[in-house]
Amino acid sequence: RGPLHGIPVLLKDNIATGDGLHATAGAWALRDWLPDRDAFLVQQLRAAGAVILGKANLSEWANYMDPSMPNGFSVLGGQTRNPYGSFDALGSSSGSAVAVAANLAAVAVGSETQGSIIMPAGSNSVVGLKISRGLISGDYIIPLVDWMDVPGPFGRSVTDVAVLLGAMTGVDEHNPTTQAAASLANMDFTQFLSVAAAQGMRLGIVVHDEAHVDQLIKNLAMADEEAATFRKNMAIANQTTLQAAKIWADLGLQLVATPISQLPPVPDLKLVIGYAFRDAINRFLTGLGDKAPVESLAAIIALNEADLANRAPYGQGHLQAAQYSTLTAAEYAMLAARNQTVTAKGLEQIFADYGLDALLADSQFYAAAGFPALSIPAG
Repeated sequence: RGPLHGIPVLLKDNIATGDGLHATAGAWALRDWLPDRDAFLVQQLRAAGAVILGKANLSEWANYMDPSMPNGFSVLGGQTRNPYGSFDALGSSSGSAVAVAANLAAVAVGSETQGSIIMPAGSNSVVGLKISRGLISGDYIIPLVDWMDVPGPFGRSVTDVAVLLGAMTGVDEHNPTTQAAASLANMDFTQFLSVAAAQGMRLGIVVHDEAHVDQLIKNLAMADEEAATFRKNMAIANQTTLQAAKIWADLGLQLVATPISQLPPVPDLKLVIGYAFRDAINRFLTGLGDKAPVESLAAIIALNEADLANRAPYGQGHLQAAQYSTLTAAEYAMLAARNQTVTAKGLEQIFADYGLDALLADSQFYAAAGFPALSIPAG
């Protein structure tokens, strides 16, 4: 018996299984695809005793179908809804988060490129972990931006997420990035869930510093009276943030005010995502050989155009933008490397300058940097 013996798990519908379940990314073009094997993480889950209950809906093509398509919608799965009411379920792992929140399964697996685990976890009041690249293999998962994509766990508690995380880890011979995390393979991460272990850890709390406020006032060309009110409101916001973070201090962590002006910018994926998706999805489909349900992104677009009302009711603007991206391979490689290094170096500098163990922030700069991020319900 393993750590997940008999536990039902739902998988985001871009993760392949070889048990007769479809893997569609929510897209009409992949509606009939039956993968011939389990993704590596699914193999690991089965070895840990998990029961693969089924697939969870997602924002179609990992939320890269059309700008007007709502979060949580796919043409095959319909509209995922937040179980707490008329709130945005967010995406693209909306179905995985909602399934856990609505008690449809104990835990679920999603994937993230930038925000697709953290955001639906927050919106649906569950725990979601975006892992560092290589901790869990991304084998046989329909890609979006392959150098950013990572799978990750959802649960109703940090403990559940820690158990699921450990079960999915392991060195995948087909995925070299997992070699760097070999020492964490099949790790029991629940051993680290100790308040005692947190004593004295330094938690950065992002605050609006004077330099940041000055720049905002300048950018918005505020008059003196308006600027004075704005400064007062920013000071109140800082006090509110620090007061809300007091729960961490009560647990023994040391709070460290961290200036927002020091944070690295969130890379603009619009510059790279089109080329990245076209390149990744075409290579994925080519790798399926004669078992591919469709041969290319161009073919997917053509299939949708044959019946837009039923196959792409919100349009397929993102797919078309990807197909006609004018970036060259060299330009893309340069931009991708820059996105990774700038954010990673920026975050590493903050952690070094302020002696931080963790950073509490509402930003997605962690994604391009390859840093892990955790979202937990905060009341």
